[in-house]
Amino acid sequence: MRQNAPMSWRIGLALLALLGVGTGCASKQDNVGGKPYDKVYANVVSLSPSTTEYLVALGGSMYLAGRTASCDRPKEILSIPIVVQETGPDLEKIAAVNPDLIVYDKALYGEDAVAKIKEMGIETLEYNATNVDSYADFGYRLAGKLSIETSNETHINNVYRELAKAAANKTTNPRTTVLLGKPADGEYLIMGLEGMHSFLIKACGATPVGAGGSLFQLAKIESLIDWDPQVIYSDGNAQGVYSDPRLQQLTAVKELRVFDMDAKTLVRIGGKLDEVIRIIAADVRDMPISPRKEAAK
Repeated sequence: MRQNAPMSWRIGLALLALLGVGTGCASKQDNVGGKPYDKVYANVVSLSPSTTEYLVALGGSMYLAGRTASCDRPKEILSIPIVVQETGPDLEKIAAVNPDLIVYDKALYGEDAVAKIKEMGIETLEYNATNVDSYADFGYRLAGKLSIETSNETHINNVYRELAKAAANKTTNPRTTVLLGKPADGEYLIMGLEGMHSFLIKACGATPVGAGGSLFQLAKIESLIDWDPQVIYSDGNAQGVYSDPRLQQLTAVKELRVFDMDAKTLVRIGGKLDEVIRIIAADVRDMPISPRKEAAK
């Protein structure tokens, strides 16, 4: 298992990669103490779409033995048994696939649910990515257990490379930015300021606005109006934001900076984090109206 590296060192590594300087890939003998893992992991159950997509991004789809009903990409995993429905994990189905490891997203499971899973006596690995370093740390731990360190190193380096590009090309006109989920009972789901989305917005040079904590929460329209974001990301509901009569005075609406992003990519901080960084970095910069903005009209 690799130790988490400081942000400054990681950005420096990504910049070296941009300059063509090679970096060594981890091997099974590179784990703590220079010893290989004693346990062989053959079957992994993933209890969240983010962890499923992360595992696939690392080239570990062959280890996936169970998934949630919402884990629907890439298509080649659709034949994997479903062990989690909307009602929660089915412990009998999990046991039936005989997993060596269960991975789950902390944001989706409360303490009671996690306790029941751990009572099965199967090793678990928690995914709790609130910034890129904690995202990378999960990747190193997971890849180390499955002996796929090389593909993980490639993936993590790509993420830090995009983060370094974003940092090097920050906007000189920081824009307040918010991420909205589809409205429920007239209120919008809004990102928490302590989560990964907020971290990425800040890393790209913008100023996030939103609710407290790391999870999405319902926010009153009055709060959204008070924040007056200059950029809004929506999980497929940009047209709904533009047509909402209560939001017509928002700067983001008037300047046509309400962007649709694929809901799965936006909400699932899994295997496409480098793509999310690229999109946010481009949209928060001070630039003329782009085809993305034209499409939102």
